[in-house]
This record gives sequence, C-alpha cells and structure tokens, in this order.
Amino acid sequence: MGLHTLCLLDIQSDKNRFMSANEGLRILLEIEERRKENVLSEDTKVVVLARAGSLKPKIVYGRIGDLLDYDFGPPLHSIIIPGKLHFMEEEALKYLCENVP
Repeated sequence: MGLHTLCLLDIQSDKNRFMSANEGLRILLEIEERRKENVLSEDTKVVVLARAGSLKPKIVYGRIGDLLDYDFGPPLHSIIIPGKLHFMEEEALKYLCENVP
C-alpha cells in the first residue's frame, strides 16, 4: 500500500533487556526468508531512531544490509520502514539523518 511502518522493539525492563535495532533487523530478514513474501530485503532502506526524546538521539538512514552491524549506541531503538517516498521526503531523510551508504 506504500505506507510507512513503525517497529517498536521489545522491552523487558524487569530483566534490563532491550532489543537493539540490529536484532530487530535480523529478525525481520529471518521472517522474510521463511515467508518469502517479498516485503523487504537487505537492500530495503530503513530509518533507525535511537534514544528518541533524549538529549542524545541518533537517526540513521540506510540499507538494512549496511545497518546489520552498525553501532546505534545505547537503547531504546525503533525501526521505521518507509513506504513509497516522495522525492522531497527522500531528500529530507538524506539531510536530517546520519546516512550509511
């Protein structure tokens, strides 16, 4: 449908366990491998938002394959899978985010 998808990652605060964006991206690729629905691949571009609302947030834009081993720093992490982007949205992501080739 061309819509954006926000993935809020698992939090187990009682165990001090927070899913990283790296884990979330790997899980999404594993699900795609099992289901073969052609929803995403290592070439799919995503936005990872780390520590939203904090004094030191980080926003990274790049291909899943390039972000699997990227260091996003401490939690909390979220993943945004953009839908169909207008060229102005694409330019804004390139300007506002840390870009990983």
